Amino acid sequence: MQPDFATFHRVHIQYCDGGSFAGDHRLRTAEGTLHFRGRRILRATIERLRSFGLGATPGTEVLLTGCSAGGLGVYLNADFIRGLLPPTVSKFKAMAGSGFMLDHPNADGVDVIGQQMAAVYHMQRLESASSPACLSEQVSAQERWRCILAEQAARFIESDLFILDSSIDEWQLLCTLTAQPAGNATLYMDRCGALWPCLSSGWGSPLAGCSATQLRAVQAYGSAFVARIRATATMEKPRNGGFISSCHTHVRRARGPNLHAGTHPARVTPHVSAQAALLGRPSSLPVSPLRSRQ
Repeated sequence: MQPDFATFHRVHIQYCDGGSFAGDHRLRTAEGTLHFRGRRILRATIERLRSFGLGATPGTEVLLTGCSAGGLGVYLNADFIRGLLPPTVSKFKAMAGSGFMLDHPNADGVDVIGQQMAAVYHMQRLESASSPACLSEQVSAQERWRCILAEQAARFIESDLFILDSSIDEWQLLCTLTAQPAGNATLYMDRCGALWPCLSSGWGSPLAGCSATQLRAVQAYGSAFVARIRATATMEKPRNGGFISSCHTHVRRARGPNLHAGTHPARVTPHVSAQAALLGRPSSLPVSPLRSRQ
């Protein structure tokens, strides 16, 4: 048993609407009515947990985590959840895994992921989960959907945050870089990887089958990823941090010092040690401060 978290309770919250616990809309369609209530469900869940004793003991520590769309949910909901917790919670930290999804054109120059994110924003009315400061920065109401992107949301998070991700995340290479636009009769996820035969088999497709030109595009995507994270200045804030690997993976914990994080100092550590360090707990695993390397 991992001693740093042996005394922790764990709550796993599942959802199914693709809105990262941020939606609040009743949508009427020809086939019926869809209820997107992610924000309300999240609030009700925290209130229920409080009735079970969450925060009943002074000095309670809470670590909010999520991965993939759940990782994006951490960016969108960290401060919201912190505001629902009682003052007896002495430490609240957020760790987002595989959720820093770029608004980046595909290999043909089409912003497929942007189109999808904008559609989800409007369909589920995600403005209520967006930072008011971010919304006010947008040049028009049509651009406000950008505030649900992690690279925008992270800039306005006040809670302590640790980013755990890969610069060449497998999902992003499939569903951002090499996705084709979805037609009216096509599901978006069915078009992931469709641009490149080397990735067209979907999850688990090895990069070894891609051409030199395609691999250069992957490397360029990784560089763009690192540049976007740097631009948020999130990891430079006191008590924040991150572990950015260059592993072709998604929702798996990176191991070893395989960093793609530029020249800023970084802590290279197993993810459990990173979680313990985020909470300020003495970890049983080694934590080695290293200069990051390309």
